[in-house]
Amino acid sequence: MNENKGKKTPLIPNNWKWITFEEAGSGDKNAIVDGPFGSNLKLTDYITGIEGVPVLTTKNLEHGYSIENLRFISFEKFSELRRSEVRSGDVLIAKIGSVGKHAIYPDGLPSAIIPANLMKITVNKEIDTNYLNYFLDTKIFKDQLSSITSATAQPAFGITKFKQLLFPLAPKQEQLKIVSKIDELFSQLDAAEAALKRARANLKRYRQSVLQAAVTGELTREWRESHQGEIDELHFDTNKNSMYLEKIVNPYGWGVFKFEELITKSQNGLSKRNSELGDDVIVLRLADITSDMVNTEKKRYIKCSKQEIDNYELHKDDLLCIRVNGSRDLVGRVIRISELPETMLFCDHFIRFKLKNDNMAKYLSLYLNSDLIRKYIEKNMVSSAGQNTVSQGTYFNIMVTLPSIQEQYKILEYIEQAFSIISNLDKTIEINLKKISHTRQSILSQAFTGNLIPRELEL
Repeated sequence: MNENKGKKTPLIPNNWKWITFEEAGSGDKNAIVDGPFGSNLKLTDYITGIEGVPVLTTKNLEHGYSIENLRFISFEKFSELRRSEVRSGDVLIAKIGSVGKHAIYPDGLPSAIIPANLMKITVNKEIDTNYLNYFLDTKIFKDQLSSITSATAQPAFGITKFKQLLFPLAPKQEQLKIVSKIDELFSQLDAAEAALKRARANLKRYRQSVLQAAVTGELTREWRESHQGEIDELHFDTNKNSMYLEKIVNPYGWGVFKFEELITKSQNGLSKRNSELGDDVIVLRLADITSDMVNTEKKRYIKCSKQEIDNYELHKDDLLCIRVNGSRDLVGRVIRISELPETMLFCDHFIRFKLKNDNMAKYLSLYLNSDLIRKYIEKNMVSSAGQNTVSQGTYFNIMVTLPSIQEQYKILEYIEQAFSIISNLDKTIEINLKKISHTRQSILSQAFTGNLIPRELEL
């Protein structure tokens, strides 16, 4: 077995050798280059229409090279930047931001230019491009790349150091066999992964169908019919207010309210980001919400005054609504606050609703996250500069169908049973997806240490 002296690398077969990425390039002057410096490719250099030379971005590495994913420069500008030209078969790698993301520029596409955050490798003829491209997914390569990547808010590495990273060169025919075997095995894993993702999507649809049945009365139809005459009239009382619905609108005998009628208070959260005065207190952020629950593993403390604490402190059964986010799917989602381990406020990315009757909190959080309400929220949210926003007023006008407290509890019982099954199935799917990911890495590790395909005995 062959070992690279002076550097920590895995053992490889004797007829393989470790070479640098510089040696893996074609040897041409611009075989391994990055895009032009920012001032050499400005926004004003881009042209309208498609009569020019495409400029690639990191997005193309993942989402393809269709016209809608490309911008163009003139042929004159292209001639100035020709050093950074990309041709079919070149390997593209992100060197700033999404460091290490990579793809092969497909056959049949015209020459293009890369910007400063990408680099390209025109591969040596003795190296199969797919062989090199697969190596970029290995832990062996990723560990090397990590060692030269700056640990800043915008991760980046330089071309000079990249060229000195190591690459395991197998004989050309063996490379082809390795690629063929990886393709075969990955094809099987791709099919399994796709099946698991379809199952997860089906679980998500089933979850919403259960919610839909819950908030429309179908879920508890049989229970309701078997308990006629035993269900209390719909009413609730608080010290601050009381309401009683005399006219039943819902066909199942449920009350219909505007959401505004069910709350005592609504407010946006604390806009303060830091201070030198006051007491240290946790301020909840979007990052602290996972799977519709509060997660305080990474707490952020801010000094706040007593008045701010009194005004923004969260309590059990408060409903928090995500007010603003870049994701349309997240905006408007509602989280019910359960018991909190310590005092906690909420930031201005949220709206807090306090209910007239806390007993309704669980049911309302389900109702407000149902497809019925999601469609209303998505229709009424405001989008600007990549951010989506929902207002308190939008929520005030939501019509809520409200069963008796007894039926709410029965709905929650059914929901908890169904969601527990869904959660367990989803965890099983996640475990298997991770196994597939680990299997991919195992295959790649074997491939690039000479252990994936049968080999002739070495002398």
